[in-house]
Amino acid sequence: MAWISAGKDTGPSTRFNTKSQDGYKRTDGAMIAASWNKLLETDTTPLLHPINRDENNAELAGETLVWTNTDTGGSSQTSTTCCDAWVNDTAPGAVYGDASKVTASWTLSVDFVKCETLRHLYCFEQ
Repeated sequence: MAWISAGKDTGPSTRFNTKSQDGYKRTDGAMIAASWNKLLETDTTPLLHPINRDENNAELAGETLVWTNTDTGGSSQTSTTCCDAWVNDTAPGAVYGDASKVTASWTLSVDFVKCETLRHLYCFEQ
């Protein structure tokens, strides 16, 4: 399931039916977080490893920004500025994360990127 929010009550904390207590791993087997609660921690380094692998286990090369519009609690960061619920590439923008980070920036940046910009998505197995 995608780690992305399209507006109020659409974040992963609402949509994910399974919130693992056994942890989350990358496609190469490296542990990202030991549990759902660890994934959402806001301390200085909530992740054990960055989520910088694609679905084929290749390390992301070049651009590492990821569309999320999701805050560190797994909720929608904004209710109105997420590229019009991801259907309008001319909308002002949305919040992104950075797949190279283990800090809260993995899901929440401090600024917006234009909607026409291509970005990665995070996917979590449910």
